[in-house]
Amino acid sequence: MFRSVITDHPKLADTLVDPERPGDFNQALMELGATVCTPKTPQCSQCPVHTHCHAYSKVRSQQDRDSLRLLGKVDSTASSSVPDIEDCTSAGGCNLCLTEAWDPELGVQNFPRKPVKKAPRVERTLVCVLRRDGEPRYLLTQRPSKGLLAGMWELPSMLLEEGVSEKKHRDLLSAEVKRIVGSPPESFQYVGEVVHIFSHIHQTYVVYSASVCECLETQREQKICWLDQSALQEAAVSTGVKKIMKLYYESTRSLKDTQ
Repeated sequence: MFRSVITDHPKLADTLVDPERPGDFNQALMELGATVCTPKTPQCSQCPVHTHCHAYSKVRSQQDRDSLRLLGKVDSTASSSVPDIEDCTSAGGCNLCLTEAWDPELGVQNFPRKPVKKAPRVERTLVCVLRRDGEPRYLLTQRPSKGLLAGMWELPSMLLEEGVSEKKHRDLLSAEVKRIVGSPPESFQYVGEVVHIFSHIHQTYVVYSASVCECLETQREQKICWLDQSALQEAAVSTGVKKIMKLYYESTRSLKDTQ
């Protein structure tokens, strides 16, 4: 349906818009939408083009039928001979209209219709805040040049598959850290969880911290860097990484206060 809209609407616009002065039509539509045909309080009786409006015509037809029905002049069980706007697929072969039922209480505000958004997929990701022994620097890896958050820097992480127990979290992260820096990390500490919502992903980061004695020079598929706290704040990192580091700093301060 949306492909048909993209294809057919420009054709319709070509029949309506003066090619010599297209701005006049565009400006008129914007003024109409801002002052008369507003989304929440449309002023249909004042609209200069309401006689051409199919939504308004449907509302008036419905009002007329309801009035006649109250006067007993129309059989309340009889079906209307006026086709609904959303039923024009069968009436005229139109594939531009949406198929949801017309809500009489909304009237002309049935339009414009919005497509139903897919529920964001739920993901859980293991994250390691890896600190280098002897210096307050943290490991970041660069994401691929394409895809979500392309080219940005992130903490060592891996997507959690369903059914993975908490006991395996440390083993999985240890293997991932060793793959990146060439040496296994020292003892892990559970930090907490951070929720970050993208437009299409409900992401929960399960955060651990660890340290590593050395970083071996190995061939790597991805770039890495070690940044201190101030440099990390200026780096090209996502909001999710900033949330994770904030949780980490708060947890380390709390740990020091209890010692």
